[in-house]
Amino acid sequence: RVKRSGLGSLNTSDLGAGNWSELPQPFESTWPAYAGLIDNWLLHMIDVVKPDRVLLVPCGVASLRPTFLDDLFPLLTKTLSNANVNQIAVEGSATPQHAVVRGAGLAALVQLRSLRARESLKRAMEGKNNLAVMSPAQLRASFDAFDVDASGDLSYEEVRGAFDAMGVPYDTKDVFSQDLMGLEAMSFENFCAWWRRYIVNARVLSITSADNLREIVQKSLDQVPGGFGPLVVFEVTFSFCRACRSFVRKYEKLAEKYPDVRFATIVGNYDERAMDLVNMLNVTKAPAFFVYERGTTDILKPMCKWSGSSQASFEEKLLECKGKLKVSA
Repeated sequence: RVKRSGLGSLNTSDLGAGNWSELPQPFESTWPAYAGLIDNWLLHMIDVVKPDRVLLVPCGVASLRPTFLDDLFPLLTKTLSNANVNQIAVEGSATPQHAVVRGAGLAALVQLRSLRARESLKRAMEGKNNLAVMSPAQLRASFDAFDVDASGDLSYEEVRGAFDAMGVPYDTKDVFSQDLMGLEAMSFENFCAWWRRYIVNARVLSITSADNLREIVQKSLDQVPGGFGPLVVFEVTFSFCRACRSFVRKYEKLAEKYPDVRFATIVGNYDERAMDLVNMLNVTKAPAFFVYERGTTDILKPMCKWSGSSQASFEEKLLECKGKLKVSA
């Protein structure tokens, strides 16, 4: 969508032009000119993208100034006037976790609605890291948190927000067309049935951090639940990655096809801990896959790694890893 919108042709270097050896202070004479550059640039971006919401997130040096947004907003006269006429919500967020913006792709993390739903989910989970162990009461609390309009059902947009909050890469369109058989909304009963199938009884384990991954791969074979062998396949996806969403069902079917292999996944832009793991593994393409042998102590040294959404290539690489095990044995 961004590529087709014309953003690629925009020259944003003006934001760094001029004598900005450092970020101006609000009391300095250069502050109005600096704010004016931002105002003009935002106005240009709104004209190109036609958004329904603009979220301003100070990062870098600006994120260290608690009053940065309060000082900036009164000077964004053109942007705020245009937004008012076109009914565009302009909001700001200065919390540290929202300021972790590492490139345009990972900026999806700061979508305000998803963050609010995610925070509600965390409160409902009461600190639990595993979605599968949530009690019925916690599940109900989560459902209610996602039900933004309090209708008693989850709309398409609310389900998509729920998936973003939970850090699961399911395609909302597939869920409504396949799992809900074309229904227009998801009831709490539907939600519980989906939860049991894809979270509680899932063949693919969802993790959220490097510690989770280490815990899985460091276990020796005699500590592993029955049925699983010496290999762990770990997938890195992103909520904004279309190829990742299209591979979700394939990945689940592969987990069923190879029941001796433990399959795990993470949404790389879920939160700061997930992004830290993505950076550690130097993930540049998605979906990305890493294969580990049980007992491994260093998650930065997988047996094999590759990227792409080809099922044939996935199986070829996995069988290659199995072959390495036999040779070493």
